[in-house]
Amino acid sequence: MALIITIVAFIIILSGLIFVHELGHFLAAKKTGVKVEEFVLGFPPLILKKQIGETLYGIGLIPFGGYNKILGEDANNPESFSNPRSYESQGPMVKFLIISGGVFMNLMLAVAIFYSLAAFLGFQLWQPLLYSDYNFPFGKQQNFPMVAGVFEDSAAGKAGLEARDVILSANGEHMADSQAFVEFISKNQGKEISLDLKNTRTRQEKKATIVLGEKDGEKQTLGVSLSNAALLSYESPFEKISAGFLHSFNLIDFSFSTIGRVIKYSFVQKDAALLGASFVGPVGIYAITKIIIDYGWVEILNFCGLISLALAVTNILPFPAFDGGKLVFILLQSIDKKRFSLEVQYKIEQAGAMFLICLAILITFKDFWFFKDIIFK
Repeated sequence: MALIITIVAFIIILSGLIFVHELGHFLAAKKTGVKVEEFVLGFPPLILKKQIGETLYGIGLIPFGGYNKILGEDANNPESFSNPRSYESQGPMVKFLIISGGVFMNLMLAVAIFYSLAAFLGFQLWQPLLYSDYNFPFGKQQNFPMVAGVFEDSAAGKAGLEARDVILSANGEHMADSQAFVEFISKNQGKEISLDLKNTRTRQEKKATIVLGEKDGEKQTLGVSLSNAALLSYESPFEKISAGFLHSFNLIDFSFSTIGRVIKYSFVQKDAALLGASFVGPVGIYAITKIIIDYGWVEILNFCGLISLALAVTNILPFPAFDGGKLVFILLQSIDKKRFSLEVQYKIEQAGAMFLICLAILITFKDFWFFKDIIFK
């Protein structure tokens, strides 16, 4: 039963977010008068279809994603280009609106989700940190050590510590990061340590008392793996009203900063393992869905917001076959349509699509290997 729930949740999350993206293209085309021939949820063969006006609406048997068939976007049907309601006969501004519609919808969905979560949680949101020295551009930030995992039969486990417990204070002192907490534990070996904790998943606060003495002549360890987390507070009236936008931009900045550091680390260490682990495909999303499905609706919604934001940011990148690549060509064609012809655009997009297919295959195999213990559990 749990497997069925995970699969259904995965399909709803992934298909829903891609559907929202395609809906953005669809609505932009409809509003600008460009003819949409098909609007399908999923991929063929179609199991349900209905012609409404000039558009065929359908549901495909393959549930992942969806697509629009907009008149004048098919390179194999050049005769449609001369139709005044085709995409290709439109000016740069209309093309820009249609192509950017998907990114806009994914961004707005992320903004709506993050605003709803912020309002529900008192405009305070937790964000795990890979680097404790990172500063978010918006909101008030306070960093804390966070328990990433608890070892079996450890002092921490016996004291009731759990994964995702944030250490608010130790003996009344605020710990700036995990390194500060490790140093505090070392200095207070053999003394009673009182911890104030808050779990970012359950949002419950609790206390724990630990005394680390010696065992078999060796100093006893706490028995946890540590990471860091930031509490982002949106306090002013402006910050509360715009919390969805501010949090989205915070996460975009955080993501690019983290990826930049990971790339630098990979080059310095000549090891691409961490870089590879930073990117996931559908298999990785399924594995993460399997993990968070029991964490409650707050974590599920936050995950949906993150994926929607990732789809928006990824698609706006100026890479062939992405929406951002098409936007670049709209600009170039408005400057010199002869040099940057449709033939050149299609060839570049085909090459980009082939590269993305190969990359997707590599990521899929990587995800199966990396998440195998979660997927096949």
